[in-house]
This record gives sequence, structure tokens and C-alpha cells, in this order.
Amino acid sequence: IDGTRIAVVDVVVAYEDGHSPEAIRTLFSSRPLTLAEVLAALAYADDNRAEIEAIFAEEEGWDARHEQWKAEYLAQHRPSR
Repeated sequence: IDGTRIAVVDVVVAYEDGHSPEAIRTLFSSRPLTLAEVLAALAYADDNRAEIEAIFAEEEGWDARHEQWKAEYLAQHRPSR
């Protein structure tokens, strides 16, 4: 969203978590969003669902890789008993 550090996907996640558009306006700390900005983000997401779903899939893949790397690191650096 222009002038903020808030991405459309952040608004989508908040909406899917059950927050109303009005509540989303003040959910982020950078600055309050206007209702028009929130609704525009949701409209963009609706019009570009494949793009938003690709972002979610990429993040899920990163989370899985991160967990694997963490487990491997901890296995290699555990103190011997």
C-alpha cells in the first residue's frame, strides 16, 4: 500500500483472520489506513487471486525450509552428552 510498509497480502491475512475492513484500518503500526486503502487492497487481492495464492505458497515453502535448516543446525550443534 503506497506510503506504508503494509503489503496487500498483510491486509488479506488480517481479513481472513476475521478482522473487519474497519478494524484492519488501525491494525498495523505504520499509520492508520483509510477504509478506501483497505477495500482497494481486498479488491486487488480478489482480482489477482492467483498472485496472492502464489505468495502464500512461497511463504509456506520458506517456512518449511527454515524449519528443516533449523533442525539440521541444532542437530549439528547440540552439546555432546
